[in-house]
Formats: sequence, C-alpha cells, structure tokens
Amino acid sequence: IAIASPGRGMGRCLRPFSATLQAMDIIFYHRPDCHLCEDMARALAPLAAELGVAVRAVDIESDPDLEARYGLKVPVLVHGGTEICCYRLDERAVRGAVAAKKARR
Repeated sequence: IAIASPGRGMGRCLRPFSATLQAMDIIFYHRPDCHLCEDMARALAPLAAELGVAVRAVDIESDPDLEARYGLKVPVLVHGGTEICCYRLDERAVRGAVAAKKARR
C-alpha cells in the first residue's frame, strides 16, 4: 500500500502498492479512525514523492503482533528497520533517514 493523494480521508489516502518491501521503502504503521494517522498520511505523501521513496502503509489491527507492539503508539514511520518518528511527521528525521540509506547504497 502506498500513500496517495493528500486531503482525503485515510480510506481514500491509501492505494495498493507492491507487496514486496523494497530497501528504500518507508513503512507507515497506522490504524483505522486515527486522526493523527490521517494527518501524517497527508503530510508524508508529498515528502515521499519528493524523496523518491515508496510508503508501505500497514494497518496494525490486521496483525496481532503489530497491534501488541504498537498499541496506541500510532502512527509510526519505520525506515531500514529503524523507527523514524511517531505521532507527528518529523520531516527532518525522514530526510535524514532516507539520505543515510542512500549514502550506504
């Protein structure tokens, strides 16, 4: 799943993407009916497009292990196995994580 157009509800903000996780993907853990998740999705979409990274959205309620791990700590962004930010988009942290990953390629 990838972040699509900003300015719409979560249901319309997400669209199918490749099920295969790529090295440069950002994982966006969220849950339904979460206003912070909706805010982060809208803010993340243009940033991800600018940086040329895909965003894979994962509903934590679809996996009991993820729900136990994150609980109410959503939204969460993970890149390269490292948590970048939670609750609010930290644009500087996202840019730094993506730049560091690209530098290691």
